[in-house]
Amino acid sequence: MRGIEESLKRELWRLRHSPIGLQAAVMVPLSLLLFFWLLLHSLTLRELPVVLCDEDQSPLSRRLASMADAAPGVWIVERTPSPAKAEALLLEGQVWGRIHIPRGFERAIYASQPAVVRTTLSGTNLSADGVLTRDLQLTASTFSGGIALQRFELLGLDKEEALARVQPISLIDQPLFNPTLNYAHYLGPGLMAMMLLMSVLTTTLWAVGGELRHGTAATWLFTARRSLSSALIGKLLPYTGLHLLLAQFMLLLLIGGFHLPVRGSLLLLEAGTLLLILAYQAIALAVVAATGNLRLSLSLGGGYGVAAFSFSGLTFPTMAMFPLVRIVSHLFPFTPYMELMIDQTLRGAPALYAATPLLEMGLFLLLPLPLMGRLRRHLTNPITWYRL
Repeated sequence: MRGIEESLKRELWRLRHSPIGLQAAVMVPLSLLLFFWLLLHSLTLRELPVVLCDEDQSPLSRRLASMADAAPGVWIVERTPSPAKAEALLLEGQVWGRIHIPRGFERAIYASQPAVVRTTLSGTNLSADGVLTRDLQLTASTFSGGIALQRFELLGLDKEEALARVQPISLIDQPLFNPTLNYAHYLGPGLMAMMLLMSVLTTTLWAVGGELRHGTAATWLFTARRSLSSALIGKLLPYTGLHLLLAQFMLLLLIGGFHLPVRGSLLLLEAGTLLLILAYQAIALAVVAATGNLRLSLSLGGGYGVAAFSFSGLTFPTMAMFPLVRIVSHLFPFTPYMELMIDQTLRGAPALYAATPLLEMGLFLLLPLPLMGRLRRHLTNPITWYRL
């Protein structure tokens, strides 16, 4: 215990006299958390700019355009009868999509012939494309249903029978866990947790690898009574506490700022967050022990940390991945943490379902144990000091 106390005092002194350490551990992740809160604070994508090319210029084409413009995700910022001008605006990136109503649109409808309306989307942002596709398809189906309903009513059918003929099959689309399709609930937890784990990785690598880089490893170990475990515990305690506070701020932004529902157990979510921090500290220790070089450790640790987002299932569903890639996704503590986050917030899964992700994250704590002897040799061997 004495060794832990001395190592802790030494690390607190180093933090007070090292602005880089405080910036990496507190200011940078805090700023990024606030940045993502501001970025996603609008909650949903609305009023995406679209250009309308109406070559028909008829009452029905104007009616369709008004219905499209009234959709929450569509904002017709430009109306032109010229297809070339509409295409130019789309290619220049000034709009997200183009709606093209050709000549003869109204005449085709009154003649009971197919009337084709072409929509072209940018394709550079899947979220924006998804919103536009959903709203424009809904507009087209509503408009078509209204035209068909008028025809059947003219034939003398009552409204219920006319509706039955217009829509013989009714599809009710109801998202179960995120009914409002809130992008903050979808992207917020992943982006903010990524900032937290990257801060944990970099500060742990800097704190431990810096002892080798500056040639102070022997002094650090001597301060801890030559006990490597005491030295590591004392050194990492301040960073663990700081990251726990950052994690509470992250959860406050998610739950209080984005109104992310907690339908499960907040206690399990807190336990998982602590395990996430400890798991990435353990990974950082393993990387430093394996390389004995601060710069190489930061490069490897940074690449490993960033790759976690790609394998988490947020950008591409895990269940749709190639089986080998699905296995690789579990080599990152971030994957089970996001599973736990979604289970205990949006899904409201029973506590029993938290056992597997908590166990997966807990296993990462064992990763540096076989490398502790190698880390001690790095700390006590002057050859490994002062490496760039």
